[in-house]
Amino acid sequence: MSADQVSGGAVDGEVPVKIQYLPKPGLGALVIKNLFLNILTLFIYSFWAKTEVRKHIWSCVQVMDEPLEYTGRGLELFLGFIIVVFVIMLPLSALQTYVALASEDLAVSYLANTVSALIILFLVGVGTYRARRYRLSRTLWRGIRGTLTGSSWRYGAQSFIMLILLPLSLFWTMPWMNVSLTSRMTREMTFGSRPFSFSGGSGPLYKPFAIFWFGTTVFALPFLALVIYGLVFAAGSALLGDFGTDNSDATNGTLVEIIGAAGPILTIALAVPLFLFLRAFYTAAELNYLAACTSYENLRFRLQASAWSLVGLMIVNTLILLLSLGIAAPFVQQRLVRYLCDRLTVDGSLNVADILQAQGEADKIGEGIAEVFDIDAF
Repeated sequence: MSADQVSGGAVDGEVPVKIQYLPKPGLGALVIKNLFLNILTLFIYSFWAKTEVRKHIWSCVQVMDEPLEYTGRGLELFLGFIIVVFVIMLPLSALQTYVALASEDLAVSYLANTVSALIILFLVGVGTYRARRYRLSRTLWRGIRGTLTGSSWRYGAQSFIMLILLPLSLFWTMPWMNVSLTSRMTREMTFGSRPFSFSGGSGPLYKPFAIFWFGTTVFALPFLALVIYGLVFAAGSALLGDFGTDNSDATNGTLVEIIGAAGPILTIALAVPLFLFLRAFYTAAELNYLAACTSYENLRFRLQASAWSLVGLMIVNTLILLLSLGIAAPFVQQRLVRYLCDRLTVDGSLNVADILQAQGEADKIGEGIAEVFDIDAF
């Protein structure tokens, strides 16, 4: 093996790969323009607005000093949305309404609602897969696009079964579910003529998940007790207010009100930040592991996410959304993409000349199900 091979330098036409996010001006003006046109068209323009935002963000992602290009169209997203609404959502709604009017048996109505909910749960997985396939087919780098070669229905079935098992296992199947679904989607993903690979099981994620699960459970139970304690004393306060007649009763009533209010406040002040940090701790471990399991040709990926950085990202993004009433959502999307690009390292080298265009025709309509259920960040 040569010294160049050992050092990871360019060999036989292969070059190292660097991914970076280089922000460009114009996103603020785009947000204002989209807001005006959304109001003017009663938000019908939102599909075109989403497309314009994607084009801007995609163009800021540089791979080997070459920008990504997003070629999707707002009309494709709009048509996908319309098809899902008329083919799936309206028939389901009509069926539920018919059952509710035609049957006086509540059990039948509950059964119809349950069946509809299960169908939607299945469609969430289908929509997630189709949305990823659409975006890959509309993402170009040096004129080469990506795609997903598998079946969205099989992915939806696998996702459906795993989502059903999630609460039944008290969420202990979460690492297995996330790794399995990511593995399937990654192995069915190609860029050009070459596929991605995924190697790894869910075992390494169970240690950080156990910390998250037990940490949340151990601390959540006392906080839940405080909430119950507060509710009980609030009820006691009402009784004292009704029946208390002397100063002692009034004093006790005030004390009860203070204690009753302290439980929920203390819960929010302590339990929520703790949960967010533990959740971020596990999410960072999962993201780093999934990246390490992913490869493309000779390339290996390393992500350096951390709990504190994710907490900071989430807090700032939440504030942006709240203070802007959701109008500045494109800036949140940009921050998320930049976060991933800034912390992603690609090891190895790539011979770009060996990559041919992906085979198969790109989807002609947009994400549809993902648009209806709003199940995707972009």
